[in-house]
Amino acid sequence: LGAREPQLHMEGSVIVLTSGGARLPLEFDFVIAGTGYTVDLSTRPGLAFISDKIALWRDRFVPTADRRNAELQRYPYLTPGFALTEKVEGTADYLRDFHLYGAGALLSNGRNPREVSGFRYGVPQLVSAIDSDLFRADSQQHVARILRPCQPLLSGDEYRHRVWSDAGGNAPCAETDTD
Repeated sequence: LGAREPQLHMEGSVIVLTSGGARLPLEFDFVIAGTGYTVDLSTRPGLAFISDKIALWRDRFVPTADRRNAELQRYPYLTPGFALTEKVEGTADYLRDFHLYGAGALLSNGRNPREVSGFRYGVPQLVSAIDSDLFRADSQQHVARILRPCQPLLSGDEYRHRVWSDAGGNAPCAETDTD
């Protein structure tokens, strides 16, 4: 990180690293290259058609000139529950139903859910958010159900003949053999 124009080249049988044109005091026998990844929602087939409506970090946060990073500014600006947010409020409210649980959540949620260390806290956070969203989406039905008068499960007639009553001498009693 921070290396300016890093380059690798061979000097005999040794691999040498240069940065900014200067030879570094590092020599290698072999190199394992990690290409990394980029976050660009417009390149994802499932999101490309709505990517212009999704808020990115560049839409919500403007860093000072010395801290600008074009790569980080392409990350989506997510809710704490990993949901996409609208670039312009009121234009794509359906985005709140899209939860991005991947590398693109790193800036918004402080962890990379694609790494094992992100599972412990990220998965419960995601599940809780989706559960809450589903409950809120049906909240009017839940309130109506709660406020609706209860329909009794039993009327009382089912056991009325078994309840003791001395009114009118009609109390049930054990049959006895009087013979």
